[in-house]
Amino acid sequence: DCQLNERRRGRVVAACWIVALALLFAGCASNVRFAKSDDLQIVTPTASDAIRDLPVRVAWDARGDAADAKHFAVFVDRSPIAPGKTISSLLTKECRRSAACSATYLEAARVYVTSERAMVLDSLTRRQLRGRNSGRELHTVTVVALDENLARVGESYAARSFTLIRKNR
Repeated sequence: DCQLNERRRGRVVAACWIVALALLFAGCASNVRFAKSDDLQIVTPTASDAIRDLPVRVAWDARGDAADAKHFAVFVDRSPIAPGKTISSLLTKECRRSAACSATYLEAARVYVTSERAMVLDSLTRRQLRGRNSGRELHTVTVVALDENLARVGESYAARSFTLIRKNR
């Protein structure tokens, strides 16, 4: 009985080490996928901006590899697509066949594609903060560079959080 318990304990310790190492390396791998860099920088809104109502203008600078981007994707209050993935990977199979469906679906998913280095957000999903910050909403925009096929170029991105205070709550 004692030998059996020691074997089990050894297996449990080995399994714990395997799980711990897997979690450690999984965390490292996720840091490699998304690299914040100076290639893309959000100019407006600034991090300290408390925007007093809609619309919200988002503008960014693109340098380095991002300067050659044909398009940009702006993700509002959601994570961006992974490097190398296309915008169409967000769509259902049925929706990929129709440009009108694609645009509507992406807008509903809070994803916007533009060839400009700025865009205006006319609407934002309400995200009320609680406590002493009630009446304020915290939003985050993330910009990534896209190629002519609307695939994400490289690993860099720019992200900015800002506070929105709506006139009519």
